[in-house]
Amino acid sequence: MVYLSFFMSFFALLAVAYFYWKFRRRQQLSTDQLSSRISSLLAEFNSVSATNVDLLDDRINELRRVVELADLKAKKLNRLVDSVEGTTKSLSKFRAASVNPAEEASKSRREKVIELARQGCGAQEIARRTGIRKGEVSVILRLNRSRVSG
Repeated sequence: MVYLSFFMSFFALLAVAYFYWKFRRRQQLSTDQLSSRISSLLAEFNSVSATNVDLLDDRINELRRVVELADLKAKKLNRLVDSVEGTTKSLSKFRAASVNPAEEASKSRREKVIELARQGCGAQEIARRTGIRKGEVSVILRLNRSRVSG
């Protein structure tokens, strides 16, 4: 009986040792597999991040090029605006220097017609008072409707 219990104990010890060895080996393989998987994930991450960095660099370069082009166009536009302003000032000085007396008289006639219309006179009355034909008075009133009613 002692031999049997010794044999059973020895067999149990062998079984425990076997299962412990098998468990350790599986755990060791899992650790190796885990290490291998982590390494492959890191390699994939590095590859993806390098690709994304390259894409960002390309887009930054493209944006720089677009900004430089916009700056050039803005400079050209500013030069054009300056040129137009200079031309407009010159034209205004030229017009001021060359006032046409007939134009001035026409302007004053128009102002008289508008003033009489503001006072409530009709086209016939305005024509009689100013000596301008009724049709011309009607045209002046139509063209300056906002000034008459304002």
